[in-house]
Amino acid sequence: MEKNDPEQLELILPLKVGATWQRTMASQRMTVTVIRLESVSVAGKTYENCFHVQQLMPQEKYVEDFWEAPNVGRVKTIVVVADGARITKTVTEFKPGK
Repeated sequence: MEKNDPEQLELILPLKVGATWQRTMASQRMTVTVIRLESVSVAGKTYENCFHVQQLMPQEKYVEDFWEAPNVGRVKTIVVVADGARITKTVTEFKPGK
C-alpha cells in the first residue's frame, strides 16, 4: 500500500449473516459476503459461532473464505486462485490479552 492509496473497507462491523459489500483489491472489484455462522476446528481446538466470510473476484478467478471467531479474530483462511492452487492458513496459537 502506498502513502496516497485510498483507505479500503475490509469488514463491516458488527458482522451480520447475509451482509454483502464491494471493495477493490489490485484494481479489481471484489464482493464480500457473510455466509453463515459455523464451528471451525483448527489444530485440535473448536471455535464456535464463527462468521464464515467469502470474498469473490470472478474476473481473476479468486475465492477467499475465512472464519472470524468471537473474541479471537481470524482462525482459518482458504484461498483458491485462477490456476487452482489452494492456500490454507490457520491460527496456531491464541493467547487472550490481559
